[in-house]
Amino acid sequence: MTSNKIELLSGPAVQDALTQADAKVYRYELNPVGLMLAVGVAFVFYGLGAFCYWQTGLSNPLWMILFVALMFTGVGFTAVAAYWHQFATQHLVGVSTDRLFVGGPKATWVIAWELLDRKSMGFEQMQMTRLRGALEMRVSGQDIKLHLFNAIAYLSDIEAFMHGVLSHLQITDDAAAGTLTADDAVGEEE
Repeated sequence: MTSNKIELLSGPAVQDALTQADAKVYRYELNPVGLMLAVGVAFVFYGLGAFCYWQTGLSNPLWMILFVALMFTGVGFTAVAAYWHQFATQHLVGVSTDRLFVGGPKATWVIAWELLDRKSMGFEQMQMTRLRGALEMRVSGQDIKLHLFNAIAYLSDIEAFMHGVLSHLQITDDAAAGTLTADDAVGEEE
């Protein structure tokens, strides 16, 4: 890994950087209930569309519009379930002593902690509901979305991840304020 403070890596370089930095990796897991609910709702719409076709033969334009709407709604729920399934199996977040890793197989951002604070991490404008939470990070002109959880996928061991992030942000904030020396920062991380 180069000495850049923010990098965009892909392919084998991601795993190499994670290994070199001895990063703690957090992966996403699927919520089986949320996933099955999305797929189940999709099949209900497919079934309603099939029933509409079977009963009416789509002889009237209104029945045709209803059929198309039901099928598109089913496809929408299927697409949402497929997207989050793919996302959960391929994306990760990593925390090392000097960097934060956010991304997936095509692109992973590697960001030095010194570039991050509560504002750039997105804590100040964080939008969280009972069904979804994400950090909208803005670092060196780059917008990076860090998904925490939603109804279908969630970051494994989110408490440990948030503890690691907040610990690093506290060390960075204290060092920036001049109240923490380099030796104190090393002692707090251990």
